[in-house]
Amino acid sequence: MHANALGEGNWVVSPHVEYLRLGHTPGQRREAYRALFDAELAVEELDRIRNCSRSGTPMGTKRFKEHIDEALNRKVGWEKRGRPVNASGVDRPS
Repeated sequence: MHANALGEGNWVVSPHVEYLRLGHTPGQRREAYRALFDAELAVEELDRIRNCSRSGTPMGTKRFKEHIDEALNRKVGWEKRGRPVNASGVDRPS
C-alpha cells in the first residue's frame, strides 16, 4: 500500500505492469492508484467478499468457478448448503 499509494521505497514490492499503466509518471500512478479506493463498496458486496474469503469459494461467474474446479481437479468452496429440495420444489423433512 505505502509503495504504490505513497511512493515509499520497499525492496519487497516491485511495480506490476498494471500499476505502471495507471500513469506516465510516478505521481500520476500514485494518484490513480489511490483513486481506485475512493468508492465505498456496498454492504452486500462486502458480505459476499467476506463469505467467499471465509469459505475458500472463488468469487466470480459460474463459468469462472467451473474453470477453477477443473484446473484444480476438485470442487473449491461451498456448494449450496442445506437439505436438497425434492422434486416438487418443497423442502420437507424426511
